[in-house]
Amino acid sequence: MMRNTWRLNGYIAVICVCCGGLSRATSDLWLPASGEWNNVANWSLTAVPGALDAAIITNVSASYTVTYSNVMAVGSITNLMLSPLGNVISPGTNITLNVNTNGFVVNGSPVSVMGYRSVLNVNTGGVIVVGSASPGFTVDSGTLNINGGVFTNNSAYLYVAVNDVYAGRINVNGGTLVDNSAVMALSSGGSGAPGYLNNFGGIVVLKKLIISNYQGAGVVTNAGAFWFCRARAALASNWDIQEPGRAPW
Repeated sequence: MMRNTWRLNGYIAVICVCCGGLSRATSDLWLPASGEWNNVANWSLTAVPGALDAAIITNVSASYTVTYSNVMAVGSITNLMLSPLGNVISPGTNITLNVNTNGFVVNGSPVSVMGYRSVLNVNTGGVIVVGSASPGFTVDSGTLNINGGVFTNNSAYLYVAVNDVYAGRINVNGGTLVDNSAVMALSSGGSGAPGYLNNFGGIVVLKKLIISNYQGAGVVTNAGAFWFCRARAALASNWDIQEPGRAPW
């Protein structure tokens, strides 16, 4: 398969013209062990996170998997923190959240964050919606895998690799990523960490994409479908755009 690589200077902005006070959340911490999201025994409040709760899933000493396989009864949670920055993470351990059905809605403040060694899988049948009441969603140094499911972001922004020294990744392995935010940015925080948007065979719908950083690197790989209405590009430095055959824009 032919692969073309473009090395750019500055930033790329891709704009789609056809895409359409902080709340105080109560922290509900996952008790570190593999289990089902909707089991109240797995949460520190002895209750599944509700509409005014922040679901915090972090890893201290062991790998484990959280499975969401039944629709949450509360309709939405305030925000989601996977391995938040500042937590002590043991080398070689990971936390994984598998979303296997619909109804997973995040719609509140503060910003939801995926931190170091966190993996969020949106599997076939799984649907995640980040609502417009959320200020943003950050894949700071974790991995968001869309494995046949649908991830829709209606918040103000979607950032990948912003404040950490570790790479952040979004992998679309089939399924659909829809970003209706004002901007999706790869590696935008000056940390030196690369931000990846890898479309390995799914559909990616973006309103605006910026790949910019004075230190780090942003990489877009496309082997599926990128949907844009109109493109505008300004050249800058140290960016790789990789796609078989031609650029998506």
